[in-house]
Amino acid sequence: MAGLRLDGMKFLTREECIKDFTLFKLAQGVSERTIKDYDWHLGHFFKEFPEGWVDYAIVKKAVIRYFANGNHLAPVTHNIRRKYLKCFFTWTVQEGILSANPVDGIPQHREEPRVREIDEIKLKELIAAIW
Repeated sequence: MAGLRLDGMKFLTREECIKDFTLFKLAQGVSERTIKDYDWHLGHFFKEFPEGWVDYAIVKKAVIRYFANGNHLAPVTHNIRRKYLKCFFTWTVQEGILSANPVDGIPQHREEPRVREIDEIKLKELIAAIW
């Protein structure tokens, strides 16, 4: 698998980079569930765009195509995918692997407010607390 070499840093394959990122997130104390979510979202992106690791220009094009292809997705799905990729690519920038975050410029989609049901007893307690 092709890797990146920037400013004399070691040559990192995509797999090495994801492994280092995962270790970083574990060191931050994220849950195993969150790690699995990162694995899924990064795996989904790179499965669809395996060439998306050769250089920044190609990564940027892959990200744009990824989100353009997902135009039919619900806003919440778009935003979740964006969140996980943005976090990963922010880390690559902080580590000097990429020069910029390819997700920058891809906006979040506006989500409809979620209506939540509340138990009648809880509602009465809330009203009683106001009075």
